[in-house]
Amino acid sequence: MSTLKIVPSMVFKAKVFSGNSGLANASEKSVILVMNSQDASKLKKLSEENLGKRMLIACRGKVIAAPLI
Repeated sequence: MSTLKIVPSMVFKAKVFSGNSGLANASEKSVILVMNSQDASKLKKLSEENLGKRMLIACRGKVIAAPLI
């Protein structure tokens, strides 16, 4: 069951790895997405068109990151 209240503008399949970044700031997290080249191209285009905005990354309906592009 999804906890998201809005429909995503892009959906793709990816292997997701997340956790502590290992840096001095313990609150910093890392997210690694492993996807096919077609989905990577879509994500690249989305990123280029939304510089300076936040990108919500959700996995199985739960937000795992919201980095600034």
